[in-house]
Amino acid sequence: MPNNYGQLVWKIEKTYKTKKAFSMAAGVDVKTLNNYLNGKNSMPATFISKCCELLSIPTAEIGFYFFTPEMG
Repeated sequence: MPNNYGQLVWKIEKTYKTKKAFSMAAGVDVKTLNNYLNGKNSMPATFISKCCELLSIPTAEIGFYFFTPEMG
């Protein structure tokens, strides 16, 4: 079942204003970021860790942002 990254996108846009600005900070291009967020590619654990660092996501909330199943 694919993940729903809606909350993650919200956090990215709240913190960095644009996906482009966030992708630059995270060290990936926008296309790669969009592929992760659209479920075309799986997010590597190292990227999830980097996102948590950049977005100040506590360990206890990783599941909420990265492993919420898409319903439907």
